[in-house]
Amino acid sequence: MADSGDNAAAHRRLVTHVEAVGSPWIPAVGASPDARHHELSVIVHGWPRADALALGAAHGQLVVFELDEEHLRVLPCDGGAPIVRGRWTPTAESSITFDDVLAWRAEHEVITRRLLPRVNCPACGAADPARIQRGLPVRMPPDWITLGGCIVNPGDPTYHCRACDHRW
Repeated sequence: MADSGDNAAAHRRLVTHVEAVGSPWIPAVGASPDARHHELSVIVHGWPRADALALGAAHGQLVVFELDEEHLRVLPCDGGAPIVRGRWTPTAESSITFDDVLAWRAEHEVITRRLLPRVNCPACGAADPARIQRGLPVRMPPDWITLGGCIVNPGDPTYHCRACDHRW
């Protein structure tokens, strides 16, 4: 396992590479279920599997992950057999907390020297509101997600302030 300095440098190179290709990306964190170990990464959408594997191999990764509605596939960059698992979603009982997510976002910003978009409540100014999720959940979502019902209408709010209950 690489030390934190090597991981930070590798993450900077990965972000620079993805941006040079012109692909939109969002930060991601791979973490053990107990959150004792984590590594920063990125999520790119719509890449062909071969391109994602080539990107992983170019940056010294052992695997890349492919996620769909039902499965997580662990794809070895050396062409080995994939491992297919059911999709995992953190639950209220998960050892990964919202504070962990905020800390990882801050770590990403320090390493990449890029600020991620922040959303503040327009009513009270509180930071990091809950995202409103539509549809029928499989299990109770973590506290940074608010359930918004099954029917989606144009103009429905996408955020819920946990401080003052404002929705926008």
